[in-house]
Amino acid sequence: MLAFVPAIALSAFWIAGEHALVMVALGLPILYLLTGTLNEAHAAKTREVDATTGLPMIDQLENDAEEMIISCSEAGRKSALFFIQLEEFEALVQRYGQEATGALLERLGERFRALLREHDTVYWLGGARFAILIAPVPQFELESAVQLSSRLQSAAEEPVSVNMQALFVSAAVGFCLSTRSPEGTASAWMRASETALNEATRNNPSSIRAYSAEMGETSMKREALMREAFFALDNGEISPWFQPQISTDTCRVTGFEALARWHHPKRGTVAPADFLPALQDTGQMERLGEVVLYGALTALKIGTAQVFLCHALP
Repeated sequence: MLAFVPAIALSAFWIAGEHALVMVALGLPILYLLTGTLNEAHAAKTREVDATTGLPMIDQLENDAEEMIISCSEAGRKSALFFIQLEEFEALVQRYGQEATGALLERLGERFRALLREHDTVYWLGGARFAILIAPVPQFELESAVQLSSRLQSAAEEPVSVNMQALFVSAAVGFCLSTRSPEGTASAWMRASETALNEATRNNPSSIRAYSAEMGETSMKREALMREAFFALDNGEISPWFQPQISTDTCRVTGFEALARWHHPKRGTVAPADFLPALQDTGQMERLGEVVLYGALTALKIGTAQVFLCHALP
């Protein structure tokens, strides 16, 4: 624009004289500077980033994902949202400190950006989680998403040198294609990607999972079971069952093993393999131990009293 100022000024002089020449010569540069300053301020406001990683955060992800959903729907294009979880990250923080792990997060963010295209975006979600939003493309199928997940995972698991020390992490990846999002909203898309990531972290280390409708239904059932299991301990629905331990030498009972069982009011007896993970996910394993111990001691007290009465009665 500034390159054309002399020509525009000369044209103004020919048309309207000296006053027009002065106004154009002074006005256009000032207008240009003001426009540039406002644009930079607007860009800075819309691209707020984390001070440690230099990456936009979850608020920006929600806005961008909403725009992406609309763009894909209107243009018939496809996208994908990836969530990445660094495993055993808390152990790294305790061992190397916040400064070293902050440098690790920054380095991994740079690696992720190097793997992506110009318009793809990397976000830091806090803690040990990243998100990656793929810009709309004509074709982006499951196979492409799995391949990209594998590359992102490999980039995360390469050792990072910080302060002359090599830091190693493993990474789980969960993603959801825009075409598989359960609803046409950014929040539903993000929940689906998080569900896939949670499923990946429940399996072996360095797992990759893609969201599906079946996974969503399973997740909803698991969440419902977690809520019910949380209240089942206080309602007395979970109690110990006692399995006798018999000596193979004397064939006599030498003790009892207390096993937790859940008597669900509608489902009947729920297997431990179903409700123990739910209690573990809600941090209720210690509470379960207290309930089983209390039930075992109560049973022992009642049993001792009954034996005493049997011996005391004539």
